Amino acid sequence: MCKYKGCLFGFAAGDALGAPVEFLSDKEIHKNYGETGITHFEGWSGYPAGTFTVETQLAIATAQGCIKAYQDYLYRGTGNSVDMIYDQYLRWLKTQTDPAQVRYPKFTTFNILKSGKRGSLDVRVNNEKSSDSISRAVPVGLAFPPTVAFREGAEYCALTHGNPTAYLSAGFVAEFIAYIIDGKNLHEAVELCMYQLSSYEEHEETMDKINQAVTLSTVDTDIQHSIQSLGQEWKADESLAIGIYCALKFPENFVQGVITAVNHSGDSCVSGAITGAILGSYLGSQVIPVEWMQKLERSHKIYELADDMYRLFQNGEKVSYMKYRMD
Repeated sequence: MCKYKGCLFGFAAGDALGAPVEFLSDKEIHKNYGETGITHFEGWSGYPAGTFTVETQLAIATAQGCIKAYQDYLYRGTGNSVDMIYDQYLRWLKTQTDPAQVRYPKFTTFNILKSGKRGSLDVRVNNEKSSDSISRAVPVGLAFPPTVAFREGAEYCALTHGNPTAYLSAGFVAEFIAYIIDGKNLHEAVELCMYQLSSYEEHEETMDKINQAVTLSTVDTDIQHSIQSLGQEWKADESLAIGIYCALKFPENFVQGVITAVNHSGDSCVSGAITGAILGSYLGSQVIPVEWMQKLERSHKIYELADDMYRLFQNGEKVSYMKYRMD
């Protein structure tokens, strides 16, 4: 349970920590928050400290979709996980008419869902590889075992992002989490995921960026320079690489890893969420500061989701049919 809780709370914490600096440059971050950058939850855009962004909203939608798909299989003997996930994303889209729920919605995901278009690995809806495609795949690694998680994560991403760099990066992060839950250490998980990645066509761009992140994590170079060299153009492979780099650089220090992951000019929320999910899954929820967990928006919902996913996917227990009814 502590790994599931660590994954989802770590994800939301990294997202919430990065939210106030999401659109700031390195210089602006240090001007506003000092030499060490942002290190605690702060308010942003009128929201209180601990409020998360669209990244956590869509990760919650993914988690709920995974549960619904499995419940459908258990109760009806049928179920299409991609259909369930797509339905959950459309439900999220409806919430965006409420100003209180508009949390940095990224244009690609929002516009494709609003258009009614639906992509897949076989039918590419566009050629987008923006970073808003990948972090929502994290809960897939809690629901599916290794080798299956990669394909599922890629499929969910391809609903809105058609470039292989986007959906393969999403598949990679889903698989990475699945291997950690399975008991692999971070380096073992990376190697196994890279092997899986190599079996897909057009994997080279994503593979090159991950290799760069792994190499940089092993050498004694300036951390900010290393992150900058991984890219800050808000692309899927870059945000994934920054998340992996920060996790590998601080494998036993959740707080430092997440703080490092958000204090840069790139997509702070995505890299923070990915790093938080990786280290939270690996080290367990006990490494996340109690203050962060208490201040997180909808912390009770995050705990409930972690508990339900653990009981369903690890223990084989059924969870409330009404809570996750297939309507």
